[in-house]
Amino acid sequence: MYVSPVLEYILWVDVIHGLSLQTSVGEFCLWILVVKAVTRGHAHHPLQVLQQPWRVVMVRQYRLPGGQEGIGRTMLELEKVHIVRLMHSPFNSPVWPVKKSDGTWQMTVDYRELNEVTPPLHAAVPSIHDLMDHLTVLLRMYHYVVDMANPFFSIDIALECQEQFAFT
Repeated sequence: MYVSPVLEYILWVDVIHGLSLQTSVGEFCLWILVVKAVTRGHAHHPLQVLQQPWRVVMVRQYRLPGGQEGIGRTMLELEKVHIVRLMHSPFNSPVWPVKKSDGTWQMTVDYRELNEVTPPLHAAVPSIHDLMDHLTVLLRMYHYVVDMANPFFSIDIALECQEQFAFT
């Protein structure tokens, strides 16, 4: 996080509205400021239609070292908010749990084999460096907070392309 002298430009302001931040110069309260949101809430991008892979990728699920319960909870939460859905697909990529420092488990999906057979895709959004350079010129000084939950799922994929991202 970067804190600047100009507080009226905050990215994702609705996520942090009403919170406070303790800094070395004192408390920074977000609810008493008039803010101009550059990006507010869920960014909506056009549906991404991807080129089809050269072949179907079907990788069996690995034996899991633990974390099945945590992954199960994550899957239920993602399904509840319509980020993932149940489907039948000829594709499959394995899920791999990663234990976090607090003892909870984070779900990751191993898409390495799918990446090998998929034509390259240029970034759907600009790099963070290009974006910050643009904002610096546009706004001169700014305050921003970038925090994305499940960033992999932040860009919607066209229905006809979703099957290639199936996982178990």
